[in-house]
Amino acid sequence: MGPRESVDAARFRLTLEGPSPRIAPGMRNETGLDANQIYYLRTVLGVESIVFPRNIEPVTVPVQQEASAREVRRLGTKEKARIVALLPTPGKELPLSDETKTLVEKMILAMKLKADEVYFAVWPAEEEALSEEVKRELGSGGERTPVLLFGAFGWKAVSDRELSPGDIVELGERRVFVTFSPGELLRTPTQKRLAWVHLQNLMKEL
Repeated sequence: MGPRESVDAARFRLTLEGPSPRIAPGMRNETGLDANQIYYLRTVLGVESIVFPRNIEPVTVPVQQEASAREVRRLGTKEKARIVALLPTPGKELPLSDETKTLVEKMILAMKLKADEVYFAVWPAEEEALSEEVKRELGSGGERTPVLLFGAFGWKAVSDRELSPGDIVELGERRVFVTFSPGELLRTPTQKRLAWVHLQNLMKEL
């Protein structure tokens, strides 16, 4: 799939995949950010200023592939990853919607991470065997890469007890940070401010 948007300005370059969001004509500033991106950063995340280095490589967050029934789809490589992102998704919400993909991309970008710095695992949340498979994988090897769990309903992949958004738990030598699922954030946008707090807690580990 080709890029949906490429912004190349004097101090900023970003490439994202997937369908384009609706953009108001002419709504770009000197960084190349469009009106939707500016609104998300300022209003939802409370960001007041952004500095982009010159000549950075394009960033592509790989959340385009889908998990099918009884399958864990892994994206990226653990060797380069600075975080592990888990997206246990209700089967009725698979394949991931374009809105879900775009939201996850923006959240990863807000943490100032590159595409190859995130290792994704996406699977049907109802499949307990798959949750156990992910848990065994994360619990082995003594790695310390922090984990971001999108959706407390996927708690079985990281814990022996039920979790809530905002919880931080240990899994071997890893710390797991729980936030809302993309679906929850899309249904209740007011939760995005809390989700930003969760992301900031994880960013302190990087």
